[in-house]
Amino acid sequence: MLGTSKRVGPVLALLMIFATVGARAEIVVIGNLKLPVNELDAQNVKDIWLGKIKHLADNTRVRPVDQNPASKARDDFYKRLLDKSPQQVKAYWARITFTGKDEAPLSFGDDAAVRVWVASHPDAIGYIDSASTDGSVKVLLKFK
Repeated sequence: MLGTSKRVGPVLALLMIFATVGARAEIVVIGNLKLPVNELDAQNVKDIWLGKIKHLADNTRVRPVDQNPASKARDDFYKRLLDKSPQQVKAYWARITFTGKDEAPLSFGDDAAVRVWVASHPDAIGYIDSASTDGSVKVLLKFK
């Protein structure tokens, strides 16, 4: 029995490590505290990021911001919420920009940069890891 208990500890530790590595971060869509909404649904967020919606229901302008192209959060956001690869989104915005209809969302370096920008612009929304939220912004949508 003594030999078994010595092996259980390392096995449990390995299982916990694998579970943590395989776990996906919870991405949240955040908004400026002054935005007149407290939540958005996934379709609204998708339409905002693809430039199809520029104003909320009360006619408040909304500006989305992205994370930098090398960001894992950006890849996850595009795949999970927009149902597109980063290459598809890049091609989409290249077409829209080329025709002069709109410009792609601004990009910022990481969760902290997005959070700071959103907190300082009344019409801004962005996405970050849920662990990076604080009282300076409000969570508008959670998804895993």
